[in-house]
Amino acid sequence: FLYELLSINHSGVPLQALAGLQQLRHLELAGVPLTTKDFDDVTEWPQNLEVLMLLRNSNVRNKHLQQIGALQYLRCLSLAWCDDLSNDGMSHLSSLLNLESLNISGTRVTALGLRNLAPLEKLEELILCDCDVSDGEFRAVTNLKSLKSVRVSDNKINAPFSKEPMLALQRRGVIVSSVEEE
Repeated sequence: FLYELLSINHSGVPLQALAGLQQLRHLELAGVPLTTKDFDDVTEWPQNLEVLMLLRNSNVRNKHLQQIGALQYLRCLSLAWCDDLSNDGMSHLSSLLNLESLNISGTRVTALGLRNLAPLEKLEELILCDCDVSDGEFRAVTNLKSLKSVRVSDNKINAPFSKEPMLALQRRGVIVSSVEEE
């Protein structure tokens, strides 16, 4: 039980040490002032990770998602406010077949990147707040058949509930929410 949950909220912890924590299930690195080199030094993430929270880490790059894409047990991934991430990195996430929840708020992901999520048949929750997704581009999300909840506030989507992609999701019982209705 000792290493099932690890939350790091300060610097000074070398990320390469994580490879030895193979029983680690839940890792939070929220707002830790890590450098790009810190992420480059990670040769292997703990393979049994189920939850990985990397939010507010501006030094996470698209190339770092390649190793994250190899985490076959990952169920929940937050890359919120990792503002350097874009469509290029999303292709690495298409192999996360057990992923149930993905937060890519505050990234530069558009519909082009969202299309890479199509293989994620277990994805139930998608949070896309403050991304560069517009009305027409949102159509890529309608192909995610297991979705139960989508958050889309602060995007280029106008009158979200009057647009066809949103209505298609709602007809399937997907909860589509935005700031305007809260």
